[in-house]
Amino acid sequence: MQKRRKWKKYLIWCTIAAAIIVAWLFIFPQRDFLNIPNVLSRSFLLAAFVIAFYYIMSIDNLWLIIGWGLFTYRMLLGLLEEFVRPPSIVSGYLYPFLSIVGIVFVIWGLSLFLKKKAVKEKEQRFLEKKFKTLFESSNDAILIVKLNKIVDCNPKAIQLFKCDRKLLSGKALDTLSPPEQPDSSGQHGILKKLYLAYQGKPQSFEWCFLRCDGSTFDAEISMNEFSVDKEAFIQITVKDVSERKNVKKKLLEERHKYKALFDNKNDAVIIKDIRTEKLEFNARAAEMLGYNLDDAQNLEIDKIIPHDELEDAQKKLELLMEKGHLPIYERTLIKRDGSKIPVEINLSLVKDNEGEPIYIQSVIRDISQRKKALELIKAERDKAKKYFDIARVIMVIIDTRGYVLDINRKGCSVLECAREEIIGKNWFDNFIPERTRDHVREIFSSIISGDLEPYECFENPILTRKGKEKFISWHNTYLKDNEGKITGVLSSGEDITARRKFEEKLFENEEKFRALVSSMEDFVFTLDRDFKVTGLYGRWIDEFGIKPSEYIGKTALELFDKSGISHIEISKRVLKSETKKYEWSMVQNGKQLHFQTKLHPLCNSSGDIIGVVGITRDITRLKKDRDLLEKWVNFHNHLLEILAKILQGDFIENPFDDLLQRCIRAIPGAQAGSILLKENGIYTYVATVGYDLEKLKHLRFKPNELIRPETDEVIVIEDIKRAYNLDKELLNILQEGVKLDKIKATLSIPVIVNKEIKALFNLDTFESPEIFDSTIVEMAEIMSKTLGFLLERLESEKRLKEQQKKLAFISTHDALTGLPNRRFLFEHASQQLALAKRYNNPLSVLYMDLNGFKKVNDIFGHEIGDILLKQVADRIKASLRESDVVARVGGDEFVFLLPDTDTAGAIETVKKLLMNLEKPFEISNKTLKISASFGISIFPTNGNDLKELLRRGDEAMYLAKKSHEPFYISVKK
Repeated sequence: MQKRRKWKKYLIWCTIAAAIIVAWLFIFPQRDFLNIPNVLSRSFLLAAFVIAFYYIMSIDNLWLIIGWGLFTYRMLLGLLEEFVRPPSIVSGYLYPFLSIVGIVFVIWGLSLFLKKKAVKEKEQRFLEKKFKTLFESSNDAILIVKLNKIVDCNPKAIQLFKCDRKLLSGKALDTLSPPEQPDSSGQHGILKKLYLAYQGKPQSFEWCFLRCDGSTFDAEISMNEFSVDKEAFIQITVKDVSERKNVKKKLLEERHKYKALFDNKNDAVIIKDIRTEKLEFNARAAEMLGYNLDDAQNLEIDKIIPHDELEDAQKKLELLMEKGHLPIYERTLIKRDGSKIPVEINLSLVKDNEGEPIYIQSVIRDISQRKKALELIKAERDKAKKYFDIARVIMVIIDTRGYVLDINRKGCSVLECAREEIIGKNWFDNFIPERTRDHVREIFSSIISGDLEPYECFENPILTRKGKEKFISWHNTYLKDNEGKITGVLSSGEDITARRKFEEKLFENEEKFRALVSSMEDFVFTLDRDFKVTGLYGRWIDEFGIKPSEYIGKTALELFDKSGISHIEISKRVLKSETKKYEWSMVQNGKQLHFQTKLHPLCNSSGDIIGVVGITRDITRLKKDRDLLEKWVNFHNHLLEILAKILQGDFIENPFDDLLQRCIRAIPGAQAGSILLKENGIYTYVATVGYDLEKLKHLRFKPNELIRPETDEVIVIEDIKRAYNLDKELLNILQEGVKLDKIKATLSIPVIVNKEIKALFNLDTFESPEIFDSTIVEMAEIMSKTLGFLLERLESEKRLKEQQKKLAFISTHDALTGLPNRRFLFEHASQQLALAKRYNNPLSVLYMDLNGFKKVNDIFGHEIGDILLKQVADRIKASLRESDVVARVGGDEFVFLLPDTDTAGAIETVKKLLMNLEKPFEISNKTLKISASFGISIFPTNGNDLKELLRRGDEAMYLAKKSHEPFYISVKK
């Protein structure tokens, strides 16, 4: 536009000049001759003024243009004067006028021009200073580039590129660019962007730069062209986005991790979008509710929560939005088939960056098994409680501080109190007479401290609600926790108040004594100091067939069995004024009978001890009830341990040995055993106690070869050898490993999972077949259900571990070829490089790229290409050592990590690989040939870390391709 104005002004001036020439030539007379030298000199002078006038017109100064134009007209009139003769008035006045006015205008124009130039230079200096300040203080790196060379940079660029200004200035822009770029344009792609910027087209893009120390960083680039003194420069603004990309990468990784956790979590997860009210289910949640994953995504909340619980569910959500968190609670959900399952729900809010809730996350756990286990525990507790309550003796549980934890009905009846009035009270302060309270408390402290034997059987009075005293004969036993620590005492007591009164009145009236003894169920005897019988009272004839008259004068050894009162030492202590009580047993008519005998010193009227009086009671039934209760308590404790392991998921790698030992300890009479696990319809030994597992684990049994029919009932087998339906050879192996001849009976417990027998727990006894009675079978049936829960949990854990192992493999290996991926390569390389540095060993990295693979894909399709890659991977693996690692890092790119390998070893490996790859590949009746290019980099010659070694190997590989060589070795750093 400015140029057009200039030409317009110039054309006007020329038109005026032409008009003057024509006017002068026509108006004034011409000269008779021409002075050629003057014409030439004036012509040259006019031409100089005209040319100068042309350039002056580009200056924005009207006064200077007018003044110089008048001067130029004066020169034109001077030239015309050589051709015509103007009047003297023209030459006398016009010429001086044009000269003087021209000089004035030029001087005034020059003064304005110089003044304007001074102002402009001042503004220019101010702008330069401002630009310099902005340039130096910019938060972004700025490079000033001329052609392809950096001519200046700000401090931020020096900091970012880790170079000093002198080293960075003068560098070519493409030398700061590694080969791998975000847009795959390569190292020299930045030059194309630079060319476009020089064309006046600003450029903005992402680029990867190489620092002076060899590290790289990602940046956002903007390029803008500017000129200084008509010389073109490019301003490049570099903004480091490595941290942002790393954050973005981490966020993406976290999203992938969350997605993997969401999809593969063992618990069900349902996420509700607060904005859209849409529900998202993971695979476990869909499976738990009986839907496939796609159908589950279209479910609404009222389809999975019963209608009568919807209002409560809405209140829970409102409470969550109000408080931000809720404790874990239980709810019932509806499955696809309409059935209901109990679940445990943990609700949490997911908020955005501004703290606004956007999602509600529900972690849901199916607690059906736990409910069943708790119901089973409750049933066992109820059963134990039933035995506890129906016992015909007092039973009281006291903790280590002396407070009552529980008491049975008999105890409440004796104390004449309701159970609620007894539980929680201190036994000694409330139910022991004050005169014996301290003594009984001391005995209790001794028992709690572990000294039970002297006080296992003990007598003391107790107080009823009405303050009445009753004498109780106690039998004490410990209660312990899982760690064997004493937590309390279980005392079973018999009310002996009547017997005690009898003993007190025994010596007052012999006739009364005899009548009273005859009416009691106890057996009373008296001995003199030589332990000879002086009297027998009670039911001796009815119970033992002993006539009192026949045994008077005989010794106690003749009267009792060896396990009874024949313990003379006990009787000797009674003669020293000590009262003693003990239990003993005897066999009568093939039955084991149990008795309790209490010995007192027998005194005459003078108070001298003249013998011993003993009161014996048949406690066979009491002992049987007590032993049965102890069996159930023991079984209950072991069952709780097994259930605790189920609920806690506390499993070792092979839990069957530990589990079998716990079962043998839990089932009374079991001394050895084995576990047969069923897999694919065949039973095999997985654990034994008391037998040689090494000899048995190779045996295989079909269901018809078992020692029992394949039913879900617990069976007791007495003739174990005949029960097997095996050939002679297998039976001999079994006999050698299990010792069939010694087994008296086997308790065979089936373990049922999903209505199918999954295992058999065979518990053996070497004593008597009668040991496994109906009570033991009942325990075994309960144990079977518990083991079923455990086995189901073990199978779930096994499936979960296999899935986790598979996911771990997928994360570190290429899905197509099965080779390690880039992630595995970097993790493994860090270990190998550390070893190489420690022991100063060489390590080689090969970077391989297949030649012609793209052509195979284009001609034969990706399916053939994928098969070719698999076969290439197989040949590669066959060519390497066990210590070598090869990873697929791109479509047709592979990286080899060769420990303890120098340059010569790397070349040998490359040659071996090339030789194997030269052989044709036969795929789908097609013969394919392919070659490869290798780049070799050596640690530490070409780099100290894998990133640098890969870069050098990649560069060497591209040089090999470019020179059509099979491989290229990277030069030294």
